Amino acid sequence: MRWTGPHGWRADDGASRLRGVETAGAWVPCVEGEDEGWFAARVEGDSMMPGFGDGDYVVFSPARRPGNGMACLVRFVGTSQTVFALWCEDDDGLIRLQPLNPAHRAQRVRPEAIAAVAPAVYKIVKLA
Repeated sequence: MRWTGPHGWRADDGASRLRGVETAGAWVPCVEGEDEGWFAARVEGDSMMPGFGDGDYVVFSPARRPGNGMACLVRFVGTSQTVFALWCEDDDGLIRLQPLNPAHRAQRVRPEAIAAVAPAVYKIVKLA
């Protein structure tokens, strides 16, 4: 199954997997809501702990602009690499993608290296 969303976000078997510690086990387009094109992805890994745990679903909105300190899904130009991290605009003009978990290192990138960004708008947690 393949689902294609706005702003270059694509979900299929493999190309949609988040690289690094977090991976998207499933992409779920959201049917009704506040923003056009929003979707959910399942968190796998611990780089965004304690705020986002393994197995949580996060709803992302490519229609919203990222702000300093917002948890965002970021896709890079020319690659399928995607990361889930805090969006931090540093004084030197670079974007720092900062994991919540201090055991993981931040990435610093130029804005032109970013193909798409979708801020997190909801977290869905399994209760039982």
